[in-house]
Amino acid sequence: MLTVVKGSLGNVDTLTVMYYNILNYHVDKLPYYRTIIGYSKPDVILLNEVIDDTVSIAMLNAINEVGICNYAKARFTDGPDKDNMLFYNADKLALALEDSIRTRLRLINRYLLYHKNIGIDTVFMDFYSAHLKGSSGTTNAMRRYHETKKFTNYLEQLTEKKNVFFGGDFNFYNYETEPACVYLLDSGAIKFFDPINSIGNWHDNPEFAITHTQSTRTEAFGGGATGGLDDRFDYIFVTEDVLNGTNRVKYVENSYMALGNDGQRLNMSLIAEPLNESLPDSVTFALYYSSDHLPVIMKITVEVGGMAIMEETKNNLGELIDIEVYDINGRLIYKGIRENAPNIENEILLIRNNYQFGVVNEKTVGISW
Repeated sequence: MLTVVKGSLGNVDTLTVMYYNILNYHVDKLPYYRTIIGYSKPDVILLNEVIDDTVSIAMLNAINEVGICNYAKARFTDGPDKDNMLFYNADKLALALEDSIRTRLRLINRYLLYHKNIGIDTVFMDFYSAHLKGSSGTTNAMRRYHETKKFTNYLEQLTEKKNVFFGGDFNFYNYETEPACVYLLDSGAIKFFDPINSIGNWHDNPEFAITHTQSTRTEAFGGGATGGLDDRFDYIFVTEDVLNGTNRVKYVENSYMALGNDGQRLNMSLIAEPLNESLPDSVTFALYYSSDHLPVIMKITVEVGGMAIMEETKNNLGELIDIEVYDINGRLIYKGIRENAPNIENEILLIRNNYQFGVVNEKTVGISW
């Protein structure tokens, strides 16, 4: 079921957006992804370094096992080097358009989503996922600039430039030495904004420790970088309308974060003791083992007119095949036909109803047939 609350400007639904460089996928990392997604519950997930479609399918199946959302995925586009991918909460969102922008190194992918609201005009959100050229030095910084220009040239040709999110692994070391960053935030024809307005010399700077996203490790394993958290490489930049809510999508103040970074990790491993007390230890270890990057998360509100009711959704999906019952921690309690499900009282549950042509999730307190 979808939860929509009344806001000052109408009905407001809150969505969580995540950008995440997953590093080198391996099937052994699927439990870590389930733990991270199950904890953070993002509605929009944009990934870097997806090697092929078998990876995206495996990840989709894994995170859907958590039972918190009905996730769907975008079409996989195979470009040079590693690729991007989108997962989204299909209970709330639909994918209107996919496209890609070719750069010298990797594709920049576009995913235009809209909210499944009724009663008012459709609310679109335009997400772009990029993994810009890595490594320090002037030559690499200029390559990042040219990749970014490819993106902005594409954007300038669009008739609509509303609710734009440009994020991913940008490999920016310091604002002043990154012409791509200066162009995006200050001199480009379409101006972008850092939701936390934390612009400066990020590399190895304690002043920006809370913003650092790489590296989660001081020891080498599974590829990726070491050295502890000392770089802000991963970002979500937005157009001004997302900050002020002009087009019915608005950033939620103080919601932007590098998940797992408590600001006390400069040049340290994510699992250096004492562990971050603001999230479960299982999530900290999952972040550590899954990637050398931390996911970047922010929340947005979407002004909506209302949502299609449960019965209307069911009527379009054919016969009910079976159900899955999950507890509040995402643990599968039961899977089978509805009539044989156990009676459970006074416990918050999520029931995943598997129909012939789709899935409907609903939350309940206890079940009794």
